[in-house]
Amino acid sequence: MKTFRLPDLGEGLQEAEIVAWHVAAGDRVVSDQPLVSVETSKAVVEIPAPWPGRLVALHGAVGDVIAVGAPLVDMETEGATSDAGAVVGTLPAAPPSRERPATAPGPTTRTADTPVKASPAVRRRAQELAVALDTLVGSGPAGAIMMADVEEAARATAVADGFQPLAGV
Repeated sequence: MKTFRLPDLGEGLQEAEIVAWHVAAGDRVVSDQPLVSVETSKAVVEIPAPWPGRLVALHGAVGDVIAVGAPLVDMETEGATSDAGAVVGTLPAAPPSRERPATAPGPTTRTADTPVKASPAVRRRAQELAVALDTLVGSGPAGAIMMADVEEAARATAVADGFQPLAGV
C-alpha cells in the first residue's frame, strides 16, 4: 500500500482546503485521473492520481484544510511496497509573462448570458452574506468577482437597510 501526500503546490503555499473529491474509497483509478480539487489562497487546483491502483482510504473531507505533505489517499498498487511518504510531484514554476495587457484592468460589464466568474471561496462568502453574485460587476481579471466586491455589496446593502457597520471590529 502506498500513501500519496498533498504535493507542494508552489509559491510557498503550506496548506490547501479540500473543495471536492472526484473519487471514493474502493474506486480503481488510473495515473493522472483527477482525485481531488483543493483550493489555495491563489487558485483551485485539481490533484491527479500519481499511480494506477485501488483507493483504500481518503484522508480529509470537503472543507478540511490539510498541510502540504499530509496524507491525501492510501492506494493499493500492483506489487507495491510501503511508501515511507515521500511527497510526490511538484508544480513547475510558471515562466514570467512577457506580454502586458493592452488596457488597464478594471471593472467590466457582464451580459445576461455571461457566466459569473468567482472562486469557490468568493461564492461561499457571497452565500454567507446573502449577496447575489449575478447582480455584481467584478473588479478582478476578466471581470472576475473578488472577495472585496462581495463584501462591499454586503456593506452597501446593510447601509441601505438602515444598519450601520460596526467600526473598529
